[in-house]
Amino acid sequence: MSDKTMKFVEEQINKDEILNKLLEEFPVEEMLSYNEFDVLAKLPLNPYYTEQFRLLYLSHLGKLERVEMMLDERMAKLYTELKNGEVALTKVEIEKYYIPKDDKVMNLRRTIVRQNIRVGFFEAIYKAFDKQGWQMKQFILKMGE
Repeated sequence: MSDKTMKFVEEQINKDEILNKLLEEFPVEEMLSYNEFDVLAKLPLNPYYTEQFRLLYLSHLGKLERVEMMLDERMAKLYTELKNGEVALTKVEIEKYYIPKDDKVMNLRRTIVRQNIRVGFFEAIYKAFDKQGWQMKQFILKMGE
């Protein structure tokens, strides 16, 4: 995929809008924050949240991989159709001018960009919860001093 085509696709995607919807659905700021009053109540929930967000991350990563495979299949099929078509086209013409302009290819690329945002979100949250357990333990130990 050319840098120009990918930049065009990315410009059509509003990353902040996707992240805001995810934050509405998963209010992680509240789950990740703690203080001396609620740390003991939140500590037992940490492994549950860690596993839930790990599973969400893996699920969305799997979806991303499936869409990437669909894109590869579509591009291969389109290439073959254009190469064997009635009009003689060169490899460069097909790859540079025809494939990037295909509606299905463009839609799949948009889906990949959106899915990459989701995967990044869930990966970051999973890692945050993974580290939080240790941080909470240290916090409790410091409170006891």
